[in-house]
Amino acid sequence: MRKLLAIILSICLCAGVGSAFAEEDLNYDFTVGFSCMGNYNNFWIVANESIVQACEDKGVELHWTINDRDASKMKTVIDTFVMQGVDIIVDGTVLTETGTAIARDLKKEGIPMLSIDCVYEDAYFFGIDNGDVGNTIGAFTKEWVENNWNGEIDCIQVLFNEANGEVNKLRVSNAADMLIDAGMVAEENVIYTNINSSGATVTDVSYVRSLVVDYLTAHPDDDNILILAQTDDQGTAANSAVLSSDRTEEVAIVSINCDTAVVKMLQEESGSIIGSFNANPAGYGAQIIDVCAQILAAEAAGEEIGPNFNNKGVVVSRDNVWEYFPDPVE
Repeated sequence: MRKLLAIILSICLCAGVGSAFAEEDLNYDFTVGFSCMGNYNNFWIVANESIVQACEDKGVELHWTINDRDASKMKTVIDTFVMQGVDIIVDGTVLTETGTAIARDLKKEGIPMLSIDCVYEDAYFFGIDNGDVGNTIGAFTKEWVENNWNGEIDCIQVLFNEANGEVNKLRVSNAADMLIDAGMVAEENVIYTNINSSGATVTDVSYVRSLVVDYLTAHPDDDNILILAQTDDQGTAANSAVLSSDRTEEVAIVSINCDTAVVKMLQEESGSIIGSFNANPAGYGAQIIDVCAQILAAEAAGEEIGPNFNNKGVVVSRDNVWEYFPDPVE
C-alpha cells in the first residue's frame, strides 16, 4: 500500500493540470529508488551527491544503485527497487527506449517514475528544458560570433548522442537553427555527428576526439569553425582534438554542464571552449526530492499534475565565470 495516502487525502487543494502543493503541506515519509548511470563525469558526481544529501536532509529513505548505463542492469535494478517496496523511481540513466518501456510497466503497477534530463513516455521529467537550453546557447553564441567573427561562421559541427533521444538533441539543434536563421551560416554547412560509438554505454572520448579531428581535416581552409557539444565531456574531447590539430584560433566550442575541467579552462581563458551551459547539478537533489513529494501527493489525492519540472540555468563564459565560480579551480 502506498505511503502518504491517509495524510494526503485530507489536504484540500484546487484540482487541475500543473497544480502544486505548498511545501508545508508535503510529507517526506516515502522511499525513493534511484537508478543512475554512474559517477563518470563531474555533472553526475555532483547531482548524485546532491540527491543523497537531500534525502538525508528530508528524512527520505533512499535505495540507489549505479547501472553503468546498461539497459539490462537498469531493468534489473528497478525491478529490485519495486520488490523492495519503493514509492517512486528516480532514474538518471538517460536511455530513451529502455526508460519508456520501464515507465510504462511501472505505471501499470501504480508506481510513478521521474526521469532526470531525458524524456520517457509515461514518466515524469525533471531537468533542463532542452529546447530552452538550445535557445539560450544560440543567443549566447550569436552575440559571441557578432563580436568576434564579424557575424560569420564558416561551418558548424553539432555533436550529439543519438541514444539520448530527439528531445535531448534540441539543446544543440535549436542553437544551430538560430544561427542559420540569423544568416550566420549556410544550412548545408551544418553537419550533425552522432558520437554514440558502437557498444559504448558512456561517452567514448577517444572516439569523439577522432570524429572532430576528421571534421577539422575535412575543413582545412575554414577559419571560423563552431562546434556545439551536447555535454562537456564531448566538448572537452573536441577541445583536445582542436589542440592536437593546432586549430585553437580557428575553432570555438560551446558545451553543456560546467564540469570542473571546463570551468578551469574558462577561468584560465585557455583552449577553444568559449562557454558552457550551467544546469547547477548541486541544486538537483533538493529540487528532485521536492518534486517526488509533489508527485506522490498529487497521485495519492487523485489530482492531475503536469509531467514536466524544469531547472533553469545560464551560459557561463570567460566574461562571467568568476561571478558563478569565484574560487579558482585547481
